[in-house]
Amino acid sequence: MLARATKMLATLMAVLLTVEVAIRAVSAGFAEPVTWYHEIAQAKVEQIAEQEADLDYVFIGTSQTYHGIDPAVIDRRLGTRSYNAAIPAGIPPLQRRWLDDAVLPDLEVDTVVWPLSSIDLNAARPQEVAPLYDEAFEARGGPLADADRWLSARLATFRHRRTLADPRSWFEPDDPVSDAREVLHANGKRRPGRANTSDAERRRIRRDVIGDYELGGRMSEDIRRTVGALRAQGVDVVFVWLPQAPRFLDLLPDPSVDEAAEREARRLASDLDVSFIDVSEGYGNEDFSDFTHLTGEGALQLSTTVADELAELRRR
Repeated sequence: MLARATKMLATLMAVLLTVEVAIRAVSAGFAEPVTWYHEIAQAKVEQIAEQEADLDYVFIGTSQTYHGIDPAVIDRRLGTRSYNAAIPAGIPPLQRRWLDDAVLPDLEVDTVVWPLSSIDLNAARPQEVAPLYDEAFEARGGPLADADRWLSARLATFRHRRTLADPRSWFEPDDPVSDAREVLHANGKRRPGRANTSDAERRRIRRDVIGDYELGGRMSEDIRRTVGALRAQGVDVVFVWLPQAPRFLDLLPDPSVDEAAEREARRLASDLDVSFIDVSEGYGNEDFSDFTHLTGEGALQLSTTVADELAELRRR
C-alpha cells in the first residue's frame, strides 16, 4: 500500500515537473503578468527598487503629477535627488497604501511633495480605484495571498496561470508592462501622451472622474491620515496646487467648484501645518494634451516653477 502510494506520488511529481519545464519553455513568449492594479504602478515598483541613494523629494499623486512634474528639472535646479512616484488615479484613498506598500519600504525620503487639484478632492468620484488596488496580486493580504506570491515567484505554472487559462492570450501582441516601461523615464516622469480632446474622452471624464462632484469628505480625511502617517515617520510634506485645463473646468457642475476645492486644500495645509505652493496660474488649453494632462512644454513650465518654489522653501 505504502509502496503504491509512493509510486503514485513520484509519478505525479514527475508529471508536474514535466509540465513546469514545458511551461517555462513556452512562457518566454508570454506577456509579463500585471501583478499590481495598473501596469504603470508595476513599472514604478521596479524603478523604485533601483534607486541607489536617499531621496530629497518624492512626488506622489495622480497621473496629473507623473505627466506634469519632471524630477530631472527639479534636480538640475536644486542639486537634489528626486523621484516621481505618482500613479494612475492615485487619489487620496490609494496614497497611504501605495506609500506603505511600494515607496517607503525601499526609499529613505526627506520630503513628500503632493500635487493636488479638484480631482483629488472629489469625494463622489464615480471611478473607484481602491478596490482594484486591494484586489491586485501584489497588494492582497493574508496567508493565502502570501503563499500565492511565494509559489508564483518560483513556478511558471502559477505565475502564468491566467494566461494558460486563456489560450487566445498566448498569441496577443499586447504587453502592458513592457509598454509601461517604455513610456516612463527612469525618474518616474511619463513621456508626453497623445492629444485627445474627443467627445468620447469628454464623456469619460464627466462619467468616471467628475460625476456628482462632492467636495472634501473622505478625500480630505484620507489626506489628513496620510500626512499624519508620513509625519510619524519623520517625512516632511508639501502640497502643490496644480493648474487645470479650462476645458476641464468647463465640465465641472459649477465654476465655483475648483475655487472651493482650492480653499479646502489650503485649509488642510493650514490645519496640518503643511507648506502650500500654488502654481495654478498661467496655463491655457494649449498647455494640455487632453482634459487633465500637461503637454511636454507645459510640464517643463510647471516643473521649473515648482523647482523655484521648492528652492524658496529651502531658503526659509
